[in-house]
Amino acid sequence: MRRHRALTFRKVSSRLAAIILAALVCGIPAFCSEINKAIEKGDLEKVKALLKADPELISKKGGGILNSTPLDAAVTSRQMAIAKFLLTQGADIDAVDRGGYTVLGSALWNGNFPMADILRLFEGKAGKADLTPLMTAALSCDSSGVAAALQQGGDVDARDLAGNTALTFAAVNRDDHFSLQCPEVVSALVKAGADPWKSRYYQIPDFEQHKPSKIAVLRVEDIRTDKDEKSKVEEKFAEGIEQALSHSIPRVAKVIAPHYPILTLRETRDKLTAAGFQSSELEHPDRKRACAALGVDAVIEAVVKDYGHGFRLDADVLGTHGEASLEYWLTDCRTGNLLWRSDPGMVGEKRGFLAKALLNGFTLICEQTITIPRFDPKPERKHGKD
Repeated sequence: MRRHRALTFRKVSSRLAAIILAALVCGIPAFCSEINKAIEKGDLEKVKALLKADPELISKKGGGILNSTPLDAAVTSRQMAIAKFLLTQGADIDAVDRGGYTVLGSALWNGNFPMADILRLFEGKAGKADLTPLMTAALSCDSSGVAAALQQGGDVDARDLAGNTALTFAAVNRDDHFSLQCPEVVSALVKAGADPWKSRYYQIPDFEQHKPSKIAVLRVEDIRTDKDEKSKVEEKFAEGIEQALSHSIPRVAKVIAPHYPILTLRETRDKLTAAGFQSSELEHPDRKRACAALGVDAVIEAVVKDYGHGFRLDADVLGTHGEASLEYWLTDCRTGNLLWRSDPGMVGEKRGFLAKALLNGFTLICEQTITIPRFDPKPERKHGKD
């Protein structure tokens, strides 16, 4: 176990060192392409001009230690606006750098989870930019563009090849503390008829007013059609959710993750049993009745389902049937409204993230995907945008 931990830290350290060296080398004109230098400086207009003159630049590697594509350069330099623009232009998220990392792998290793969430939306698209004008405006947090697209009859229910709606693209725009960057766009789309329960990502715009002081883990269910009954997926998954929500174990790496007082799944079931719920009801309890019995502000539910566009888990974690998706809902017990929803994209070995190499794979997986706005009991800490 100690050896695995040493290998994990060594890999992270070497990756960070390579990124720093790449940034230094790219500062020298002879070692870095013009577009990658513009990206490093955050010059979006220069990037647009270069791509207009030569569209092939979007897939060319630009030198430096990592020999990055423009998208990888945007991700490693944390240039969110440029990364979103390149994705809408069809940048290939599957391209790997010299270290064997994809852009999603780079974002995860750097703890840039808001960037990783956006990258996950484009997985499986094979470089095809099939976004509607409404989706593109939502992704760019362009309020006037969203209003214009809606006025022209833009379909709020339209989906791209990966199943994303305009509301998904708007809600995934969040800062490092997971606060919405364009809550007015999210509100406008919901007002226009977009259904939060059908969005792959969603967060209520006025979350601060509804922030739960205590969350009950209500349901953790494995609904795959073909599953290994001996792998105890539900038990391991529930433990990972509880540890990620409550920070009940030391972190392997510094992450900005939720930290909430919780009722564990076992505690929830004990309370429901005492309230008169039958054993047959505990696996899938009625949400409204459960809220009344538990005395909490919100309940979280999660399912492990058949693999689609979602999270990929290795067979070493799940058992003999290794491919699956994860899906989460956080519901306000006080209003019945959806507070947050996440149906994250795939992360597997080819994406630079080895679940099987982690000391507790499920806890790290949940840390990557349960990105509810952070709870912090210290009032002096500010949660502003970067």
